[in-house]
Amino acid sequence: ESEPGRGTRFTVELPAHGAAAGREGGD
Repeated sequence: ESEPGRGTRFTVELPAHGAAAGREGGD
C-alpha cells in the first residue's frame, strides 16, 4: 500500500492515459 490514491486520481483525471499514468504513478 504505497499510494493507491495517486493511481486512482490519475486514472480519473486522465482517462486517456489512465492505464499508463495509473500504473506508473500507482506503482
